[in-house]
Amino acid sequence: MQAAQLLQHLTTPGKFWRNYGIPTLAADDPYYNAMGYWNGPVWVQWQYLIFRGLLHYGYVNEAQQLAEKVFENVIHQLKTNHWFWELYSPDDYRAGWHKTYIWSGLVARMLIDLYGPSVGMSEKMLKAVPQKLELRQNYPNPFNSVSIIEFSLPRRAFVSLKIFDVSGRQVNLLLNEWLDPGEHRTKFSASGLASGIYYYQLVAGKAQITRKLLFLK
Repeated sequence: MQAAQLLQHLTTPGKFWRNYGIPTLAADDPYYNAMGYWNGPVWVQWQYLIFRGLLHYGYVNEAQQLAEKVFENVIHQLKTNHWFWELYSPDDYRAGWHKTYIWSGLVARMLIDLYGPSVGMSEKMLKAVPQKLELRQNYPNPFNSVSIIEFSLPRRAFVSLKIFDVSGRQVNLLLNEWLDPGEHRTKFSASGLASGIYYYQLVAGKAQITRKLLFLK
């Protein structure tokens, strides 16, 4: 509940959800200054902490949007004058105070957290990164001992893969961890379970997909 309220506050354009990141002071505050050091600019290290918090609470889309806002100004400055700056304007292509601040390199960490090490791959390999979340039908199905479950992950996310019986009771937890984007596969052993219909549910961030499988001893 608190996370949702904070998200609503942060994503208000007239206050914090600016063109190139989240300012240190709300934009509707009379003391707001986009380049005013502590009362307005974007500091990349703070953006990273907010970004990680959004990922932690499952707000993957908002985390991606924030990262892209920050990337745009940082990359513009790198292309224009080849420096990382201490701070950046949340409203336009400005940066300042001191240059060569290494903490602005956290934009690279954001890329890795979102997309995994694939950001350094060739264009051909990048095209192989899935475009959407997909949970495939297990195979074989029906099965009598072990079945394979495959899914596609378009971006780095915290993923859980659970098995439920027809009453909705969880009977197995196959995955519960951060995963990088790409194609993933796991084995499900039905040892100890009764024959019948079961459901496998994939949760990645805020997205959820459920499919049915049939176990026959």
